Amino acid sequence: NARRIGADFEFNFQTQPGRSYRVLGSTNLSNWTTLQTLNGSTNTTTFRQTNAPPARNFYRVVTP
Repeated sequence: NARRIGADFEFNFQTQPGRSYRVLGSTNLSNWTTLQTLNGSTNTTTFRQTNAPPARNFYRVVTP
């Protein structure tokens, strides 16, 4: 369900209550930058990067 909406990029993912999640971004799969930290819930979580770079980017969600 990942998609570009104009200049933004967004995707949804499932989380668990009581856990925190970090959305990381990279342009080369070697160097990762934390884009956002979110708390888990019982609902689907949406991550949206506004003004996402037009070049290829990679995203991953991790729990600390």
